[in-house]
Amino acid sequence: YIERKSIQDWAGTMSKGYDRFRRELNRAAEFEARIVVLVESNLNDVFSIGFSPQTQMIKATPDFLLHRMREIMDDFGDVQFLFVDGRVVAAGVLVKLLTLKNDIKFLDTQWLYDAGKLK
Repeated sequence: YIERKSIQDWAGTMSKGYDRFRRELNRAAEFEARIVVLVESNLNDVFSIGFSPQTQMIKATPDFLLHRMREIMDDFGDVQFLFVDGRVVAAGVLVKLLTLKNDIKFLDTQWLYDAGKLK
């Protein structure tokens, strides 16, 4: 499964929506679902949370949000987070991710993207 999120949605999920998201992931784990959270912003945008115009309304710090993301990745082995360069790029990457099918379990999607293999 692929869940697309804006940076604001991702921050909300990692902060006030964290417990609800973990419950959803627990249900998905029962079905051995593999999940990629496709964030429509790059990691530089994450580190500028609170400073850039698009992220000024986010109250949580990048460290807090990334810590929560790491907890999820540690607790749920079938969940990956993929940060890409915007909404348009995310649409193209989504199509390429779907072609990977079950192979996605064995691949690091962020590495594939950064290496230009999903662009």
